[in-house]
Amino acid sequence: MDASYLEYKGKPGNLGQPFEGVSGYGAKYWSTTFDQIEDADTDPKIISEKLGLDYDPSKEFVMVIVDTDKAKVIADTHSIIPTHERLGNFAKEELPDSFSHEEINILMTPEFQANYSKQYQAALDSGEMKNEWDNAGAVKYFKNNTTDPTQYKLMKKRLDMQKKLGNNQHFLGNGLTKTLLPNNGEFGAVETFNFERKLINLEEFGDAIQISDILKPIGS
Repeated sequence: MDASYLEYKGKPGNLGQPFEGVSGYGAKYWSTTFDQIEDADTDPKIISEKLGLDYDPSKEFVMVIVDTDKAKVIADTHSIIPTHERLGNFAKEELPDSFSHEEINILMTPEFQANYSKQYQAALDSGEMKNEWDNAGAVKYFKNNTTDPTQYKLMKKRLDMQKKLGNNQHFLGNGLTKTLLPNNGEFGAVETFNFERKLINLEEFGDAIQISDILKPIGS
């Protein structure tokens, strides 16, 4: 987890970014099981890349170990294996004012995801985007390189979905992460999408979570 989430305005932070859905308001985060990343040791770069996340060396990271049985009772956590279908159904149920059913049925398909991944990476490579989360830069690139107005609208919707849910350009939609590690196959780890329907700060979880010290890349 990005260490910046440990504190919010001088108070204990949350397990992820706040998310408001129809059924509640609380942290939203993606996770995996400990055994899935055990071989990555405590190296934040290796862990990030195994989980399909572009590693940012300018940031600091911690590892949060969650006792899911305890935590879900405290935060009323709803967890799913994020396949295209299940994450799409979650968006339909929790974000009906943001995405129509028709849009979700198009966005949450392997075909659209493949095109989104290609165009998103092209936007990054073009220099229009200052970093991976520069949505304004991505929109500018999409506008300049998408001739079909309907497709342009869908690309903007998919970008908004990434901002709200976190399913980035590396999202596979089969419940597994795409590994970014070289020579390590295609898949990294089994993943879970979690939505806490109550906003619980880190201290309130008590012994339901354990937080490591700042992780250091091996060899640093």
